[in-house]
Amino acid sequence: AAGASDCNSACVASGDIGRRASEAGGKGPKPLVLDSSLECSGNISLVVRSEGVGATLDGQGRSRLFSLSGGCSLTLQGLTLVNGYSKEDGGAIRGSGAGSLKLADTSIKDSESEGFGGGIAMTDSGDVELHKSTTSGCRARRDGGGISIRQGGALALTESSVAQCSVEGSGGGIALADSGDLSLIDSAVSNSTAAKRGGGIQFESSLSIATFLRSTLSDNQA
Repeated sequence: AAGASDCNSACVASGDIGRRASEAGGKGPKPLVLDSSLECSGNISLVVRSEGVGATLDGQGRSRLFSLSGGCSLTLQGLTLVNGYSKEDGGAIRGSGAGSLKLADTSIKDSESEGFGGGIAMTDSGDVELHKSTTSGCRARRDGGGISIRQGGALALTESSVAQCSVEGSGGGIALADSGDLSLIDSAVSNSTAAKRGGGIQFESSLSIATFLRSTLSDNQA
């Protein structure tokens, strides 16, 4: 598999990570192993799309997978992100001062952070959209076992799920603080736990609106 330094210099520049991951995996389940986070900084829009069999990016419990800043917007399609880890925020994906984040037909699994957002952590960034995507088995030490949005845009889940996530703080599945609106359509947050508040969702955005349409919150505990 290609190393992270190779991906940082070649894949990110060309928006070609998905193709490289598919080639690394070939016809089998072999993932593309990353040694360090893939960085995207600057006011650009990057699309990472897997070809053929869905590609897997693996942080091996040592590295976050994507880091976004400087207004960078990221779209992921047809990917699986596994075993991400960060001593800070965002086990799999972190955005700080970033643009928007969109996931389509993408899964984030078994990722962990020592800060906010075991799967995704977006701070002072744009909107986050998940479509036909899952976040599962993620853990965080602070808030947002699966997804954390702070001082940022809206969060919208459509035909998506957050499941079996946990946090030592609040928001076992999702935690939002001073963010935009929350929307769940045909989606579910389930089997997640928080040591403090909000086993499924912790919503601390007094001027925002939460909308649930044909969606479920089930078997969450705090």
